[in-house]
Amino acid sequence: MKTLGRYQMEYLRKAKEKNIIVCLETGCGKTLIAVLLLEELSHLFPSSEPRIAVFLVPTVMLVQQVSQYPSKFVYML
Repeated sequence: MKTLGRYQMEYLRKAKEKNIIVCLETGCGKTLIAVLLLEELSHLFPSSEPRIAVFLVPTVMLVQQVSQYPSKFVYML
């Protein structure tokens, strides 16, 4: 997995504190921030019941990109 840049870590920190919209150029790591946020939230709110988060993307290319992340929290349907 890629190493987060300082700006990505800052957006991730802010997203954990409150609901935000991350607006960055293509290729700047918005998808990575979103996947890591889902992981972080799963640790903050542990549950014995499975939880579902829906991650919508507008293109096949982004579906393929998300599926590349080595995360037990990313399931492709």
